[in-house]
Amino acid sequence: MERAINQLKTLLIAALCVSLSLAIFFAAPIIKVTRITTYKTWLPEGTIETATKEDTIWITPYQLLSGGGVFLDIIDLKSLKETLDNARFREEYRPPKAEIGCGEKSAILMKYLEEKGFRVSMGRGTISRDDEEEAVNHAWVLVHLEDNTYVVEVNTESGYADIVGTVKEAAESQTLKYNEKERWDMEKVKEKYSELLKDPLNKYLETEKK
Repeated sequence: MERAINQLKTLLIAALCVSLSLAIFFAAPIIKVTRITTYKTWLPEGTIETATKEDTIWITPYQLLSGGGVFLDIIDLKSLKETLDNARFREEYRPPKAEIGCGEKSAILMKYLEEKGFRVSMGRGTISRDDEEEAVNHAWVLVHLEDNTYVVEVNTESGYADIVGTVKEAAESQTLKYNEKERWDMEKVKEKYSELLKDPLNKYLETEKK
């Protein structure tokens, strides 16, 4: 009887060791994967630029077996909307308590979106409500998805960011025209706003845990 109990203990210990080894194996990022993503960028004048981004990531065996989604950047509009709905600027960084410039807000939002897997850049130029109104210097976020490039703007009252529309729609809008004069990639934004972007995102943004 005692021998049988010892054998059972040995089997249980062996099974536990195997289970732990498998758990560690499947949870460890040991597989090197190269992602190649092609983006189409729509410019205000209607032309299209195609760019290919290549980067290397490490994934776990579980991620490899669970599907191919890990190989791709987030490129669909639905995911963008959900990500924007999940974060907003804290009350102390919204009027009337505090005023952050449009460039600073855009840089913070770009950092957030980039960390979520989006390809972003900053549009810089002017906005005006009609042809007769004097244009105001402004900066906004551009998100490059598979189907188009979208203008994203922070709502000063709610603190959430909204999708204005495609670059073309924003440039031709009858309510608020976005006249893009230059475009900064993320590297240039990090350089220009280096001090601001050193701060953790949760200093400026409230995010829901999902």
